[in-house]
Amino acid sequence: MKKTLLLFAFLSIITFGLNAQVARIGSTNYYALANAFNAVRNGETIVLLSNVTQTSQITINRAISFVVDGNGKSITRNANITVFNVSAASKVTFQNTTFLRGSSASTGTSYRMFYLQDSKKAKLTLKNCKSSDYNTLYVGTTDTVNIDGGTFSGTYLGV
Repeated sequence: MKKTLLLFAFLSIITFGLNAQVARIGSTNYYALANAFNAVRNGETIVLLSNVTQTSQITINRAISFVVDGNGKSITRNANITVFNVSAASKVTFQNTTFLRGSSASTGTSYRMFYLQDSKKAKLTLKNCKSSDYNTLYVGTTDTVNIDGGTFSGTYLGV
């Protein structure tokens, strides 16, 4: 009986440790950042609960206004992707977040943390954020980016 309980406890720790919650909206936790972005509603805040390594693109393709509070955590681009593709007239604010390029991510100019597509009138605010990605963002001709505090650096395009 004791061995069974110990085994159950051990397996529970392993299972929950491997499936760490990365974000929260209100009282709902998410195991993948993309799931939180798909679930967020107008006026809500996504709070990061842990550092995130992102290997797939997250597309914001609806007109919505929301905040991502990095809570002092980082989002690492660890693949040859654009992490956040904004393809609608959205208003998104990231605050207290560090953006990094991981060792598996290329430095090519087609890969970046943010891509605001041309003529979509998207508005991105980066408040007290940091970035050392090679190519942090691309801003379309009718899009707006506000940077309020923080540090942005890069070896090529930076911002």
